[in-house]
Parts: sequence; C-alpha cells; structure tokens
Amino acid sequence: MKIYDISMAIDEKMLTYPGDPGFSFKFIKKNPPENWNLSFFSIGTHTGTHLDSSFHLFDDGKKIDQIDLNKCYGNASLLDLQEIPFGGSITEKDLLKFQIKKNDIILFKTRNSKTDYETFRDDYIYLSKDGAKYLYKIGIKAVGIDCLTIGPRETHVELLSKEILVYEGLDLRLVKPGKYIFSGFPIKVSLEGGLTRAVLIKE
Repeated sequence: MKIYDISMAIDEKMLTYPGDPGFSFKFIKKNPPENWNLSFFSIGTHTGTHLDSSFHLFDDGKKIDQIDLNKCYGNASLLDLQEIPFGGSITEKDLLKFQIKKNDIILFKTRNSKTDYETFRDDYIYLSKDGAKYLYKIGIKAVGIDCLTIGPRETHVELLSKEILVYEGLDLRLVKPGKYIFSGFPIKVSLEGGLTRAVLIKE
C-alpha cells in the first residue's frame, strides 16, 4: 500500500485565491527544554486544501461539522484532463469518455498542476456548469480539483445545492491519473469551509 499526500503545504508563502486571507502565525511561548512551544495561527477557510459545504452559498445549507463523513472516503478516479488548455473548462463532453460510477469520488488533474503554485493564474482550468450537472446525474459523492476554486458561482451552485462535496486546492503534481482510495476529512468546524488533509491510497 502507498499513501500519496495531495494536500498543499501550509506556510506564509503559500498560494492564496485573490482577496482571500493567507496564513500567519506567532509563538505564544517558545522556551524548551524547560517549558514548551505554543503557537497561534490564522488562515482563511478557503486557503490551502479545503472542503466546501453548502453553507458556503446557502444560509440554510450544511456546515462542515454537519456533512456526511461517508462522502469523505471511498473509491476515487483521478481523471487526466491535462489536454484542456488554460482558460478552458471541463465539460460534459470531456467527462463522457470516462467510466464514472455512482458514489465515486471524482478528482481532476489538469494543467493547473503544471503551475508553480506560487502565483494564482486567472486563466485556471475549471469545471463547467454542464459538467457539474452531468456529475450530479451520475450520483457522485464528491469532486475535487487542482485549483483553489472548482469554478464560477454557477458551478458551485450546481454541486453544493445537491450536497455534492467540493474539494479545492488539491496538489496532484506528483500523482498519476488512475484508480485510488481517497480520504479527505475536514476539521470539525461550524463554518462553510474546512481545512483538509487529503490523501490518495493505492492498495
């Protein structure tokens, strides 16, 4: 068995979505060996590898601590969509060539994974509205992408209104497309987004 860490590193130089707060920290105590280190950090709920819940868009939606954790673990397909150029979108037509099954967790590896993860590109590759509708019709559990956003508001609405979990900020640069077990449990927080340690498992 091999475990692949597909989470972004959290540090003060990490990539952030334009306008979102980044990561900062300070030591409250720093005096081993007689005592201990104790630190404080702050970070945006949509910075780094994270999970969106429906409360992100809807006041009556589920918060992170209310989601069904069964959707955070299971069979996953990492799809190779690296042929789509920057500025393009993942459409239903692109997805038809893959054998996507009900209750799958679908992850997209795109050209976003070829960026330096230091500067946010406005021409990122994203999931289109019709692509999101297609995934809902199949009945997937969750979807994730190698970008800090899966797409515009209309894409989020199509997914989150149906309680399909959305993982953003996945670091897929060192992982090959294929079949895996996915594990992505967010912190237990009563908010709309939750930091997540996401991994792929190859048995």
